[in-house]
Amino acid sequence: MKQPVTFSYLLRKYPLFRAAILLSLILIAVIVLVISTTYFKKTPSITLMTPHTGESGDVLTIHGSDFGNIQADSYIELSGERLLASSYLKWTDDEIQFTLPFHSTDGLVYVITSSGRSNPTVFTDKTTLPVSAEEARKAVLPEISSLSVKKAPVGAEIVINGNNFGPIKNESQVWFSAKTDTYAQDDFISCSEFDSDYIFWSDHEVKVRVPDGAASGTLFISAENGESNKVFFDVTETSGGKTYSDSKTYRIQIAMSATGITANSSASIYIFMPKPAQSAWQRDVKSISFLHKPVLEDYTGTAVHQISVTSGLTETASLADSYEITVWKTETTNKNQAAKAGAVSAAYCKNWTLSDEAVPSDDQRIKDLVATIVKKETSPWKKASLIYSWVTSNFQLLHDPRPVYSEIFDSLETGYADAYDEAIIFTSLARAAGVPTLPVAGVLAGVDGSCRNHWWAEFYIDDIGWVPVDPAMGAGLDFEIETPPENPASFYFGSLDSSHITISRGSNSIKFSNITARNVSRPRSYAIQSVWEEASSEIKTYTTKWESVKITPEI
Repeated sequence: MKQPVTFSYLLRKYPLFRAAILLSLILIAVIVLVISTTYFKKTPSITLMTPHTGESGDVLTIHGSDFGNIQADSYIELSGERLLASSYLKWTDDEIQFTLPFHSTDGLVYVITSSGRSNPTVFTDKTTLPVSAEEARKAVLPEISSLSVKKAPVGAEIVINGNNFGPIKNESQVWFSAKTDTYAQDDFISCSEFDSDYIFWSDHEVKVRVPDGAASGTLFISAENGESNKVFFDVTETSGGKTYSDSKTYRIQIAMSATGITANSSASIYIFMPKPAQSAWQRDVKSISFLHKPVLEDYTGTAVHQISVTSGLTETASLADSYEITVWKTETTNKNQAAKAGAVSAAYCKNWTLSDEAVPSDDQRIKDLVATIVKKETSPWKKASLIYSWVTSNFQLLHDPRPVYSEIFDSLETGYADAYDEAIIFTSLARAAGVPTLPVAGVLAGVDGSCRNHWWAEFYIDDIGWVPVDPAMGAGLDFEIETPPENPASFYFGSLDSSHITISRGSNSIKFSNITARNVSRPRSYAIQSVWEEASSEIKTYTTKWESVKITPEI
C-alpha cells in the first residue's frame, strides 16, 4: 500500500525539503526583525539646548528624549562635524552635557544614534556676534583655560588657570554648582571666606578648595570685569555626602534701641548688629532693608552702626536690620565612618580644635572627661557620635534657658543643662578629642510664627564637609517645629531641619577700636560674639534694649 504524501513524510524523506523549510524560517525571522525595528525604534528628539550661544571650552546641555543611556556609537553633530568622545561629560536618555571643541562654528546641532538623526537645534558662536565699538573697549572678561583636576571631593584643592582674573581677589569669587534636591543649572554656591576656601589669587591662577555644598556641574569666576566662561567639574562623593531638601525662605529682623544717652562732648556708640551667617544649608543671605544704613555692612559677621552723640542728652536711637534667607533641610551620609582625619581637617580646620573664650576645650576637666568617653577611638565621626550620645543621655535638659552668666561647668557638676550648655559642652569635648567643631547660635522657627534663641554645633569630616549636630533637639527640646523628625535622637546627629536659622557660626571675636572704650557683651544670646556695643569714653550714660529676633516664614 502506497504511503500518503504528508508534510512529516517529506520532512523525513527529503534533505532538500528540510533545508528549504529552515531557510524559509530564517527569512521570516529576518523580515519580522526588520519590520519591528523599523516600526518600533525611536529616533532621538531635542526639546531644548542651553545655552544656544557659546565658545570653545563652554559646557552646553541638550535636553530631550531617546538619546540612549550610554553614548556608545551615538554622537553629536555640530555644523556638520562629529564631536569626539572626549567632548561628552554626561550622556543619559534625556540629557547630554558636552564641551564645545576648539574652533566651533555656527550651525545646526543634531543627536545621532543607531535609531536615526534627531530634529536640529541652532548653535551660535559667541565670537561671531556683532560687538559695538563701546563694548570692544570694555575690560576683557576673565577666561578659564584649564583646571588642575577635573574631579575632587569637598575640601580638596584645585587650581584654576586662565586669564584676566585680576591681580588680587577683592570682591571676586569662585562659584560651583550647588547641591539641591532638584538640579538646576542656575543654582551656584561660592567658595567660603569663613572656611578659608581661597588659598591663592593672581591674574592667571586661582587656587581654592571645593566648597561645602558643591555639586557636580559647572564652575566659573566672577570678577570685577564680569563673569568667566563655565567649565565642568565633577564633585566626587566616595566617602559620603549631604542631601538638601525642603527649603524654606524667611525674613528676619534684628533690632535694638538706645535711650538716655548723655555725653560730655561729641562722641559715638558703635553697635555690632549680628548678620545671618552663610553656609552650605543657609544660602542666599540678602540684605532687605536697614532702618539706618550701617557704616560697615559686613564686618566679621556683623553690620556696624554708628550712633553719633552731641554733648548733653540725646533722644532715643533705634536700629533695625532686615534680611532674607533660604534654609535647607540637611541630611548626611558617611560610608566610611571609621576613617581617620585627613589633610583638610588637619590643616585648614586646625583653629576649630583650639580653645577660645566661648569654648574651654583646653580645660583639664574637659580633657579628662573626653578621655573616658572616646577612649582609644581614632575616627573623628565615631568620636563625635560617642560625645553626642554622652551629652544627650547624661543631662536633665532644661527647656528654659539658664541665667545669662551661667557656666557650663555648673551643668557638668549638677547634671542640668539647657540648649546652650549642651552645644558648648559638645563643642568643647569634640575639640578636646581633636575633632574640628564650631558652636552655632541662632533661632528656631516655630509652627505658629514664634521663634526662640537656640544653639547647636557643626563638626568637620574630610571629603564631606561640615556636619550639623543638635544635642538639645536630639534630647527632646520642648519646641514645636513644622516637620519634626520621627526619631530626634538619631536625626539630629548629622542632620538638621529647615527650622534652624543660623545667626553666627563659631565664636566671633570682635576687636574693639578704642582701648579706653567701654564694651558690652551679651552672653548666651542668638549670636556668639565678643562685643555687641562699644561706647567711647566721652559717653557718660546710656541704656540699650535688644529686641528678640522677629521672623516671617515662607515669604
